[in-house]
Amino acid sequence: MAEEWITTSEAARIIGVSRDHVSYLLRTGQLRGKKFARDWMVDKDSVEEYAAKERKPGPKPKQQT
Repeated sequence: MAEEWITTSEAARIIGVSRDHVSYLLRTGQLRGKKFARDWMVDKDSVEEYAAKERKPGPKPKQQT
């Protein structure tokens, strides 16, 4: 099956997060993507896999020292 590439905006809409968060997910390797010229394109399969994962909403709890 051929890879299907989508924009970071489309990925953000599918996952329900901001474009900045999609960029973070790409940088940390949680999503697969490639840079074409100056724009990032995201592998649609990796977006759908990420969207299917159960995620905890809201900010992370602060650690007590």
